[in-house]
Amino acid sequence: MKLLKTIVLAIAAAFIIQGCSEKGVSIEEIPATADYVAVINADSIPDAISTLLIPAETPAKTGSLAESCDLSHILFYKPADSRQPFAAATVKDEKKLTSFLTELGWQKRKTEGVTAYSNEEWGEFAPCVIIENDAAWFLGTRGDIKNWKESLRQAEKENFGKYGLDFSIDGNKRIKAYIRPAFFGIADDMSMLQVTAAAGGDNTLTVKAGFISVADGKTGEPIPFTALSAINDTRFSRYLPAGQNSFVFAAGLTDKINWTGLVEMFGAGLGTRNHGMLQTLLPYMTSLKGPFAIGVGPLTAESLTSDDIESQSIIVYATLDGGKASDAVNEINGNLREKGLNPQPRADGVYAFDLNGVRYRYTATPDGVFLFALNRELDSPQPADSALFAGRQAFAELRLPPLSAILPGVRDNLSITATMTVGSDGLTLVTHSGKVSPLIAFSRYFAAIEAARQSREEESADYYDEL
Repeated sequence: MKLLKTIVLAIAAAFIIQGCSEKGVSIEEIPATADYVAVINADSIPDAISTLLIPAETPAKTGSLAESCDLSHILFYKPADSRQPFAAATVKDEKKLTSFLTELGWQKRKTEGVTAYSNEEWGEFAPCVIIENDAAWFLGTRGDIKNWKESLRQAEKENFGKYGLDFSIDGNKRIKAYIRPAFFGIADDMSMLQVTAAAGGDNTLTVKAGFISVADGKTGEPIPFTALSAINDTRFSRYLPAGQNSFVFAAGLTDKINWTGLVEMFGAGLGTRNHGMLQTLLPYMTSLKGPFAIGVGPLTAESLTSDDIESQSIIVYATLDGGKASDAVNEINGNLREKGLNPQPRADGVYAFDLNGVRYRYTATPDGVFLFALNRELDSPQPADSALFAGRQAFAELRLPPLSAILPGVRDNLSITATMTVGSDGLTLVTHSGKVSPLIAFSRYFAAIEAARQSREEESADYYDEL
């Protein structure tokens, strides 16, 4: 699904860009209020980073981004007042860079007083590149130029360097990033979420994250993570089927979670309709406390590229004591009756109804677990191992199936797995993709999915043209 794809690609993209050098780009050109800043080394994946920063319908026959820009030092950041992140790299050879862009069919044109290169055939929403002062700035669209210029003006007043954070990367590290709590809707100017990623020799990528202080005299000191509590009650795992979910997430929820901020953060990338759906669920989200889990899958090529939440297969599990699980069921029934529906339980106690092609299932178990399913049945022939969750503040597992299993005619057996654990000392994420580097694997995997999606759309368009 696109939300999952967004999350995965956000992780993968973060592993594709690094630090600042003495020439070209600098942390001092980023405003202090930026939502996040990442420095990433992309030397090992030049083709993937080139495609990400400079999308083109056909690849250049000669030249490359690696020949003209320093890919070991790319800056990636998002200004607080911009919906799109920006990237920047030090230019090694401007002539080669402009020649590379020209070969891709990009032309230069002045916008907002700035000379930018882009593919004119794509219109105002075309990605663009600005070359200034030995730096190349990569923007999502020409419309972002105004926001980019404003971010530079803000940085002149106060830049991200004021925090005194360490952006150095050495050894097998591929990324170091800092995320301001404001990005998650948390009002806290005295801390940052620090993220580092390191490549392993067995084609693994390990990400570690934790909050640190940026208060005067305490910069870099770790801050215990308290937004989640340990999962000491694993009742929900009795109903979570083992091996049937491509993505599983479980956490111990507390009242310190800013659900409004999270909905705004994730909803912004889901479109107006899906964003509105999440907002309607806010009252339910804010009432959740204690063990909570969600299972998604099995994933298909369609669900991985879909725009709609309703096209997914999802089950939500919430442990609600004191009769609150039954209360949740009654509240849903009341809302449905107001809409003219008459929900009735099946013999197994599960409420089931179909609406606009979407299947809904929900119930309260005798031991106080509320279950809600979208396009799934509430059965668990073999429960998940409760040891995966016990004692952790959060646990997540992602299993992207082999491409050959979900794309007809594709022989590529590439699959990707990732596990995440969260404790009081922060987050650890380990990604494994067999014989392929995770960075290349994520790029290859979703490129194949996107190609299949485009092929289906073209076939559909041809069909209707023939009618």
